[in-house]
Amino acid sequence: MTDWFDWAANQTIANFFTGTCTDFDTSTRIQDFNVSKCPVDGAWGSWSNPTCSVTCGNGIQSRNRTCDSPVPSAGGKDCNGSSVDSSDCSLSDCPVHGAWGSWTNPTCSVTCGNGIQSRNRTCDSPVPSAGGKDCNGSSVDSSDCSLSDCPVDGAWGSWTNPTCSVTCGNGIQSRNRTCDSPVPSAGGKDCNGSSVDSSDCSLSDCPVDGAWGSWTNPTCSVTCGNGIQSRNRTCDSPVPSAGGKDCNGSSVDSSDCSLSDCPGLGMKCNRDIVLG
Repeated sequence: MTDWFDWAANQTIANFFTGTCTDFDTSTRIQDFNVSKCPVDGAWGSWSNPTCSVTCGNGIQSRNRTCDSPVPSAGGKDCNGSSVDSSDCSLSDCPVHGAWGSWTNPTCSVTCGNGIQSRNRTCDSPVPSAGGKDCNGSSVDSSDCSLSDCPVDGAWGSWTNPTCSVTCGNGIQSRNRTCDSPVPSAGGKDCNGSSVDSSDCSLSDCPVDGAWGSWTNPTCSVTCGNGIQSRNRTCDSPVPSAGGKDCNGSSVDSSDCSLSDCPGLGMKCNRDIVLG
């Protein structure tokens, strides 16, 4: 009976039907059938165009259909199956914007004293790809750093002008220097070598003032009677030299001397009487 309804609904030329139909041992005239009261099972319409859940990369695409061809009615069965169909979809890679990784530990440019410390980072978390933007900002960060004072080794300053230990003759001249260019500091080494340098020096001869030598033994001018005795000395202990002063005083010293009487002719004469 249902097959007949389907056939009758599809007829576009026949406007009038005659005869009877028998179903389940029951005969009914065709003119008495009310088709509108028959159950109509639903049927799916066409699938919609599939759409992907993303605009790039991997996603899920889905399409839909509606149970409207025809819509079930008069107790007809609903459409069998799902109104939604899903599957994977893969589009072009999505743009990935770069992001900075972590900063490295800062390192100072010197091991002592003042310097510059720097740290670095890389645009790799993630790396930009598929037209994504690069990281914004600098990959290097710098700042001042100050460590303990650097050891400074001492160095000698200039020698002083040498001075001789004497103003004339032979002596020792010396000169000095100081470990101050720079002064050792912060554990730096002291200067190597001596702070004093000595050598011989020879100036013009020193003036030597003369001095008397010993007196000679005095001798009397006569061998008997009264006379004059004299003694001598020489300016040779030392001899004056190099402009030194001569000896002061006389080189001769005289005094009376009296010896035993001279043997005579029985006549005693004074020495100052001249006999003719």
